[in-house]
Amino acid sequence: MRQLLLTLLGCALLGAAATPTQQRVKSAIELDAIVRPSRIVHVGSAANGLLDSVLVDRGDFVQAGQLIAELDQTVERASAELAKARSKQVATLRSAEIKLGHLEERFANHQTLFEDGILSSENLSQTQLDRQLAEFDVLAAEEISTISKFEYRRAQAVVDRGRITSPVAGAVIDRRLSPGEIVGGSGESTIVTIAQLDPLVIEAFAPIALLGKLRPSMKATVVLDGAKGKSKTAEIKTVSPIVDAASGTFSIRLELPNPDFRMKAGLRCTLQFKQ
Repeated sequence: MRQLLLTLLGCALLGAAATPTQQRVKSAIELDAIVRPSRIVHVGSAANGLLDSVLVDRGDFVQAGQLIAELDQTVERASAELAKARSKQVATLRSAEIKLGHLEERFANHQTLFEDGILSSENLSQTQLDRQLAEFDVLAAEEISTISKFEYRRAQAVVDRGRITSPVAGAVIDRRLSPGEIVGGSGESTIVTIAQLDPLVIEAFAPIALLGKLRPSMKATVVLDGAKGKSKTAEIKTVSPIVDAASGTFSIRLELPNPDFRMKAGLRCTLQFKQ
């Protein structure tokens, strides 16, 4: 009897010692997932034309805003230079302003002569008309100057459309065209394809039992396959409101900062959440 009591007491003690560990195991949520690029962007040109240069190739890393290709803009650049020269013309405006200044002085003198009875009203009216026409000449010259500046801005915008820049930071995963080929029109519209690698996204499917437990802004520890124990922290951005009835799962999407592009897309990983 004494031996039986000791055995039961030992089992109870072992059970009590195992309970915290079991609770810790149950409190951790682990999900298998895959790291993917944020976006896959097929970069083309807003204008059709002949490719003059392509500055990147497959495997190259690019930053957002980096120049990656240029169209042949010989004619467009010449037009922009001509518009620039016109926008800087001031001779017509200065001439109109000088003429107006002279006629204003003349009108003031004639008005004095008219008040003294020396000049007729007809002569005064003619001088006033000349002054008003000179004012319109100044306005016309100012309008032409303003239009010329807008024409230069438009011509420069056409030139800028021939400079193709990367809309995202990432890696070139495909190059479709080379210098001398036509972009758009009847030709290929995509010059290069870029995978955005900053940030990376992690997609995972969670069982329906975790509905309500995984929420946006929650943090997860990301353990990458082959990372030898190194981990990263990612944040849940979206939780799908739709459950897949066949598998009994719903999807979640996390963002993982990757400013130096050290982490590779396409790797499998494990997500660990603390409850």
